[in-house]
Amino acid sequence: MTILYTISDLRRAILLSAIVGSWLVSFNQGSAILAGEFGSFLYLKIFLDYCTPFTVSSITGILRNRSDALKTKPGTESNAKLNKTPP
Repeated sequence: MTILYTISDLRRAILLSAIVGSWLVSFNQGSAILAGEFGSFLYLKIFLDYCTPFTVSSITGILRNRSDALKTKPGTESNAKLNKTPP
């Protein structure tokens, strides 16, 4: 069984979510925050601004790990191409 999501993937996703999510919040919701218009819909938007980069980073990590696992799996075509020696 291959593990497709590791602790390092989770750490990377959290870090990117904190950085990119903060930028998204300031860009998308900055005027509402500065005006003091805190409502439940604003909290939802802020939550989604942080979820977006987390989700993208997580899916990218899973796809990368899956691709790496397929390359190293015995008997796969991509593994055969990698292990060919030139004549």
